[in-house]
Amino acid sequence: MRTKWIAIGSLMFGSLVAQGCGDSQSVVQLPPEESPPTTNTTPVAIEPATNVPEVKQPAVKPGPSVEASLPAPKAKSTAEQKEVADQFEARFGRAGVGKPVRYKEQDGKVTVLSLSDTIVNDNDLAALEGMNDLETLLLTRTKITGAGLKHLRGLSGLKKLALDDTAVDDAGLVWLSGLTELQDLNLLHTRVTGAGLPALATLASLEKLNLQSTAVDDAGLEA
Repeated sequence: MRTKWIAIGSLMFGSLVAQGCGDSQSVVQLPPEESPPTTNTTPVAIEPATNVPEVKQPAVKPGPSVEASLPAPKAKSTAEQKEVADQFEARFGRAGVGKPVRYKEQDGKVTVLSLSDTIVNDNDLAALEGMNDLETLLLTRTKITGAGLKHLRGLSGLKKLALDDTAVDDAGLVWLSGLTELQDLNLLHTRVTGAGLPALATLASLEKLNLQSTAVDDAGLEA
């Protein structure tokens, strides 16, 4: 009897071993280890910003210091200069400088022209280009600015120039640097400061310079 139970036990044990080890299909398969997530190293394309307004730099215009080197306008004939003076006379009338009332002549040439206390502006001064017989030009209390002085750059015979009580500024003085015969320059009550005075250094004949009621100080005069 004992021998029988031993045989049965051995048979059962062998059967279990056969089931657990003999059949490869019965082995329990563990799930594979999960790989760590890989990092995407592909470069990310950066899209350019849209709807961004383009900032445009303002065009730089050449200043008077550059343009003042332009050649002088062609000289007008004596008859042409007289015609210009007559046109101003007809337009503005009485000025009290003589008869005709807006200009004076000497030896048939227009040497004095007064446009003071009129509405003459920068554009009107273009008519004065080439009036090289002028010796005195009065522009007191007119509507001119420094920009209009470019039309005077060729008046080589000019000896007296009145620009008082106008909007003439430092930048405009550059246009006067070629008026080497100028003796009397009135800048009373203008927008001139000491910064513009170096432009007048070439005026070797200058004897009288009126800077009253301007922003020119002692430092500006020394410069």
